[in-house]
Amino acid sequence: HGHAGVRHSTRRRQRLMVRRDSFVPASPGPTPAADLWALGVTLYEMAEGRLPFRGHEVWEVQEDIRSAPEPPYRYSGPLAPVIQGLLDPDKDHRLDAATAEAMLREVLRDPDLPAAPLPEQPTQAAAPDFTPDPEQPAAPEESPVVREGEQGGGRRGWKTGLAVVLAAVLAGGGWYFSQGDEPSGSSGSGSEPAVTAAEKRWEKWRSANEVLRVGVKADQPRLSEKLADGSFEGFDVSMALAIAEALGYERDDVQFVAVNSDNRSSMLTHLQVDMVVASYSITDQREGEVDFVGPYIYAGRTFLVRKESARYELDSSADIKKENVAVCTALGSTYVEHLKEEKYRIYEPQPAGYEGCVEKLLNKSTDVYAVASDDILLAGHAYKRPDDVKLLEIGAGTEEYGIAMRPGDRALKSKVCEALGQVITSGEWKAMYDEHLSVLSLPRRGAPNPPKCAT
Repeated sequence: HGHAGVRHSTRRRQRLMVRRDSFVPASPGPTPAADLWALGVTLYEMAEGRLPFRGHEVWEVQEDIRSAPEPPYRYSGPLAPVIQGLLDPDKDHRLDAATAEAMLREVLRDPDLPAAPLPEQPTQAAAPDFTPDPEQPAAPEESPVVREGEQGGGRRGWKTGLAVVLAAVLAGGGWYFSQGDEPSGSSGSGSEPAVTAAEKRWEKWRSANEVLRVGVKADQPRLSEKLADGSFEGFDVSMALAIAEALGYERDDVQFVAVNSDNRSSMLTHLQVDMVVASYSITDQREGEVDFVGPYIYAGRTFLVRKESARYELDSSADIKKENVAVCTALGSTYVEHLKEEKYRIYEPQPAGYEGCVEKLLNKSTDVYAVASDDILLAGHAYKRPDDVKLLEIGAGTEEYGIAMRPGDRALKSKVCEALGQVITSGEWKAMYDEHLSVLSLPRRGAPNPPKCAT
């Protein structure tokens, strides 16, 4: 009972503590920005099943916010960008009421969510008192919306719960969304367009970054390849340029930097690139390492093998495992763990890129007889060397490529998400695919759905 009391007290404090307006002393009291913070805490707890920040006392929670302002998002799905915006410790950067409402309504329009009717917005209603009753029992610690490990019907329950929760929030918060704080720069007269906090964040980011630095790979034919003159070409490169143009950058303002599977996250961390478009698979293992927008294309798992071998006939993945030949994959790729789990023999040491693996494959003095990676990546090498290597049939598993950014870079992530949606829906995606990838011996791939920007 004592522990439950601590949890309930902590929950109330996390929802109310930013009534100090992001820890500024002598605050005039509760503000709309503080209520938006409380809404963010509530939505996070409903979706994730726990509080966003640790601590039993107010100062402990404040310290956790300062040291780790971005809590992890595992179950929030399309709701994650909204919660991130509401939990910004800087009240001037926090989502305003109009933007929060628009984003919540956009989540409810997700075709994968069950329909949830939205109530009519009240025009003028008195704002209820949001100060919690100290005697009122708090919600249980575990979320009724989603629980860790749910599969199948549990997933459907998550979606249904999300739709119901958002509809309830919009219904109960209608007074606030109609009367809450006006977007920054609004005079209230309607004579000038309002400038939202998100737009102000982007203007600040854009003015500080006159050049957009994009990490791409240099050794992936048709996908991303560095040419003799130092320029880059391929599907990933065209995707990066399309995103950059949508962000307002000219071609000469985009700087491409070669990365590989092993160093691309550290290139982001050390500010050497702003985003990475380099066959970067969106996986749970990379949560917290980078933020993704995507997917922008799908890939399948397969092997590249020697076309003619005097020693082995390798026509399937079963042959590779049966003959126990060495399989090469790039250092830092998702295939390292996959090959270990499936009991393949991994070639050591692993090269930094797949070009190194292909060189090992073509060198008959090595015992490398197969390269493991995504079909799109390996199909480019097969296209470039048709007399030497062949691509096996696609195996089980699908890889989703995402555009990667530093965690917490919300200004850039929001704009990239918007830009990628435009590229996919405008027909530009298809034109890029036809130009670079349609010549490969692969099943035809259609454009993915517009991105949801989940982390």
